[in-house]
Amino acid sequence: QYHKKTIIISLNTLTAAVFNIILNLYMIPKFGYIGAGVTMVVSYILSFSLHALETKRLEPNLFSKKMFIRPCVLMILSLFIFYSFISNPFIRWITAFFLVMLGIFVNKKTIITYLGSANKKG
Repeated sequence: QYHKKTIIISLNTLTAAVFNIILNLYMIPKFGYIGAGVTMVVSYILSFSLHALETKRLEPNLFSKKMFIRPCVLMILSLFIFYSFISNPFIRWITAFFLVMLGIFVNKKTIITYLGSANKKG
């Protein structure tokens, strides 16, 4: 079903690339390499979202939107926290530790299921 839909994939990728270039023209002069990093993350989120929306349109029951919203919100939150405490590495690493622990706790059923199926294969 996807093999004849490559033009939409190309347009989504092109849209994210143009957005990346335009945002870089603004962000790099103001914020340097940090602006380039933020721009890259935002552009990848845009690309991912456009591709996910197209996939959802083609296969409505393939995945739930909630499955992707939570990680994106967590990424944006951690990006904000990390750069808010850029001068304090201790707080950044403690925050990273707690975000990883939160991710494991929230997804523990999926992780246990995956590890269980990986052990059976190996």
